[in-house]
Amino acid sequence: MVEKKGAELMNRILEAATAAACMLSVMGPSAVFAEEKPAGDTKEHTLEVTYIYPDGTAKAAGELKYKSMEKENAKEGMTYLAMEDLQTFVMKHRPDKGFEADLGEVWFEKDKKEGTKLTLEDTDVSLDTDNLYLDADKDDGNYDIVFYQAPGKVFSQETVKAGDKIQLPEKDPGKDGYVFDGWDLKEGTKAEQNLYLYPKWTQETAQAQGDGVRNVTLTFDPENGQPAQVLTVKAKEAVDASAIAEPAKEGFVFKGWDPEIPATADASQQFHAVYEKEPLPEYTVSWEMDGQVIRTDTVQEGQPTPQAPDVSVPDGYVFKGWDPEIRTNVTENAVYTAKLEALPDEPQAVDMVTISFAGGDQEIAPITVVKGSAIDESTLPKAVKTGYTFTGWTNVPATADRDLTLTAAFTKDEYKIVYRSEGSVVKEFTAGYGDATPQPEAPVREGYEFEGWNPQVAATVTGGAEYNAVWKALPVQDVKIRIQYLEEGTNKELHYANVVEVRTGSAYDVTRFDKPDIKGYTYVKTDGSLTGTADKDATMTVWYAKAKKGTTGTNGTDTSTNTDSALYIGLAAAAAVILVVLLVLKNRKK
Repeated sequence: MVEKKGAELMNRILEAATAAACMLSVMGPSAVFAEEKPAGDTKEHTLEVTYIYPDGTAKAAGELKYKSMEKENAKEGMTYLAMEDLQTFVMKHRPDKGFEADLGEVWFEKDKKEGTKLTLEDTDVSLDTDNLYLDADKDDGNYDIVFYQAPGKVFSQETVKAGDKIQLPEKDPGKDGYVFDGWDLKEGTKAEQNLYLYPKWTQETAQAQGDGVRNVTLTFDPENGQPAQVLTVKAKEAVDASAIAEPAKEGFVFKGWDPEIPATADASQQFHAVYEKEPLPEYTVSWEMDGQVIRTDTVQEGQPTPQAPDVSVPDGYVFKGWDPEIRTNVTENAVYTAKLEALPDEPQAVDMVTISFAGGDQEIAPITVVKGSAIDESTLPKAVKTGYTFTGWTNVPATADRDLTLTAAFTKDEYKIVYRSEGSVVKEFTAGYGDATPQPEAPVREGYEFEGWNPQVAATVTGGAEYNAVWKALPVQDVKIRIQYLEEGTNKELHYANVVEVRTGSAYDVTRFDKPDIKGYTYVKTDGSLTGTADKDATMTVWYAKAKKGTTGTNGTDTSTNTDSALYIGLAAAAAVILVVLLVLKNRKK
C-alpha cells in the first residue's frame, strides 16, 4: 500500500524538508527523512521483516524499528514507514549469500495475496500490519547504486558489476543553505550489494556580525581517519591557508586540497586532502667475484632480486653458487660473492659399472655407479606392472662389482567380486588380476525370472566389481485344484467334482471337500495332498466302494445330491408313474 505522490505533494514535502533542514547542523544519511518526522512523533513501531526465497522458503530478516512519518492525508490505524528506513534495513540485514533483496514489491502476507509495488521515487510505505515480506532473488552479480538528492528524488543511478569500483557522482546534489558534505561511501568502494545513498549536509554557519559582515566556515577533511580542521573567516576576506596544518597519511605524500583553497571565501565549503602513493626506497644489489664487481643493479624495495649474472670461471676452478644465498625479494642493499672451488691437480680415473632393470610394463633406464660402491635398494627405481604390486628386485648384491641386471618381483593384486540381488549379497568372491571372473549359480526369486547381471560380467578380473541381478516379473496365474469322487475298480464318477482356484505360489486347503457321504457307497481312501502350496494344477481322487446291505455311508449322512445312482432311481420312478397313468386312461376309454 504505497502512497503514490503527485508532483504537487512531492514539492510540498521537499519544501518542508528544506525548511526543517535549516534548523539542523551536521546530519548523517538518515537526516533527509528525519526532516519529515516531527519531534512530537516519538512512538516507536516494530516491523517483523521476512525474506521469501525462490523455492518458497521463508526466513526471518529481523526487526525493523521505526517512527511513523507525519502525513497530511494520514488514515486512522495506518503507520507510514520511510522508504529510506526500509532501504537502510535491507542493506544491513541482507538475505543469505547468493541472494539479494528485491525492493520492487513488498507483501503483507506470507502467501503474497496482498502487497504493493514500489519505485525508487516512492517516499514511504503505508502499513496496517506488523509483518512485511520481501522477495530474496538470486544474485546475478549486478548491483543498483542509487544516489538520492532528497526523499523520492533520484540524483544519479548506475548498475555496477560485483567487485567493480563504485564511481561517485561528479557533481554535488546542491541544497540551499547547506554545504554538501559528501556521500556515506568511501572513495574506491567495490560493489557487493544494492546501495541506496543519501547526501550528507553541513548547514552554513555564516552569521551577520554587528557591522553587517558574515562569517563562513571552511572544513578541511584530512582523509586519514583524523578529525577535520575547521577555519572560520569573514566572508569575502582573504583566507590564510597557512593556518591549516598539512595532513599526513602513512605510505602517501600530501599533494594539496580538493578543491583548491580560494583566495577569499564567499560561502561555507568543505575541502578534501589529496595524496599520492609514496615512492618505494631503492637499494643496490652488487655481484662480485675475486674482489671484482661483475654487475650492480638498482631495485625498488620489495621487488624480486634480479637474475644473477653469468660467471666466467677461471681455469682449474668450478663455480659453486653465491654467498650469501640469494634472497627472493630486495629489502636492503646486498652484495653477492661468487663461490669458486679449486679442482684436483690430477683427476683420478674411476671405474664405473651399469645396473640394468628387467620386468614390468615400462622400460627403466639403466643407472651407472662407481664400481665397488654399496647398493642401497631404497634408492633404486620401482617397476610398474598393471594388476600387480611391486615387491622389490631379486638377488640384489651388497656392492656393484660388475655390470648386472636386476629382475623385478611382483605379487598379483586381488579384488572383491560381489553379486547382489535387490540389495542383498548373493555371493562374494576374491579373485586375482587377469583371472576368469567367477560367477555364482543363477539366483531364484519367487514370481520373477532371472535375466542376467548388470553390468555384464567381464570375462577377466581387472579390478573390484559389483554386479546386480536383473529380474523379469512373471505373469500371475491361477492354479486349479480339482477333487473328484470315483468308484474303486470301475473309475465310475459318483459325485460332481469340486474345483478350487488359487494364485500360483499361494497356500491351499481343500480338506472340507474330502470324504463326503455318498449313499450306497463306503469311503476307501484319498489320493493327493489336500493342503500345500499351489505351484501347478492338481487333481485329488476320493475313492469309494459299494456298501454292503444294511450299512450306511461313511459319515452316516448323504451329502450327495447328484450321484448317478440317485439319478437312475428317480428316472425309474417317473417312468413307473407315467405307465400307471397311461393304463388308467386306456381302461376308461373302454
